[in-house]
Amino acid sequence: MGRNKERKEEKMHSTLVRIQNVFGFFTTVAFFVAGLVALSSLLYPADVSVDVIKTNDVKMYDTIIPSFLHSFIRVVLALMW
Repeated sequence: MGRNKERKEEKMHSTLVRIQNVFGFFTTVAFFVAGLVALSSLLYPADVSVDVIKTNDVKMYDTIIPSFLHSFIRVVLALMW
């Protein structure tokens, strides 16, 4: 019986070894998934078409910030520089 107990103790892993094994497993899975994504993007490239937005057409701060606050911000920024 003493011999069996010694063999069981040899097979037990410490917490650090278990954490290292789990980390190795997850990094292996992550690299495998990343490789599949890269391979699929090479085999099936995406058709991307982008339209350019003119900055004159976008009025961002007119509806968000009131005019007096806008002028106050301009004064503060002018004093900072």
